Amino acid sequence: MVSRKLALVEKHGEVARVIINDPEKRNRLSQEVIGDLISAFEELRDDDSVAVVVTTGAGDVSWSAGQAGQVLLAGVEARKQGKKVSNRMGELDELVRNYPKVTIAAVNGYCLGAAITFLCCHDLAMASEENARFGLPEVLRGFPPKTILTSLFRAVPTKWAFDMVLTGENWDARTAQKAGLATRVVPHAKLPELSLQWAREIARWDRVTLEYCKKAAHAGMDEAVYTRSLALTGFFCDEHNRVNPKTHQGMRDFLAKQGVKANLDIKWV
Repeated sequence: MVSRKLALVEKHGEVARVIINDPEKRNRLSQEVIGDLISAFEELRDDDSVAVVVTTGAGDVSWSAGQAGQVLLAGVEARKQGKKVSNRMGELDELVRNYPKVTIAAVNGYCLGAAITFLCCHDLAMASEENARFGLPEVLRGFPPKTILTSLFRAVPTKWAFDMVLTGENWDARTAQKAGLATRVVPHAKLPELSLQWAREIARWDRVTLEYCKKAAHAGMDEAVYTRSLALTGFFCDEHNRVNPKTHQGMRDFLAKQGVKANLDIKWV
């Protein structure tokens, strides 16, 4: 385990777990926590032994309770005075959103406010059935959730997003799963084990292919015009086939009844 005090990194073979480590403050995304998280993700990005990164929170109460109210108010006052505000939250979100490796959020407790954006930037999410809670309390405090709106309305259908934004009510894990904010829901006691198992299953596949799946998907989502989106996703898929010497090797192995695919119970229709 590598310690940065506020972001711990554990290595489990081809999987790394990043732990937001400030449980006394419900793992709030302070500037210090954000800085340690950025350092952890940057280090793992350059670690060729790691294929998948799982993010979770220390303790059993909170994955992350978002940013502290004092920080938000200080930023508002500074902007009113025309001052520049130093906030690395956007840097962290973009780092994870554009991360070349697969990312999984293992949500073990509350996920609130700015943590919703951080969650949306992950590729996948597994939630504790008993402890995970998702919400945007901003409307209760008298202000809109600003940049969170973009990530939320891209991640879940419009009516679900407005439900969270306009009511300020927290969702349990099953509701978040129905809305598309969480991929899988598991018993709380099994979350650490099952999130690592899920990560290992994904880590079996070709690294370059996994990266290009993400590149193509994000390029398509970032383009508003449908035909342009098709062109961009096609470009990245074709580029993958050019740069990856192992392209379609899994299909060749499967047809030859060998390799990883030979042991999978996959029915082709």
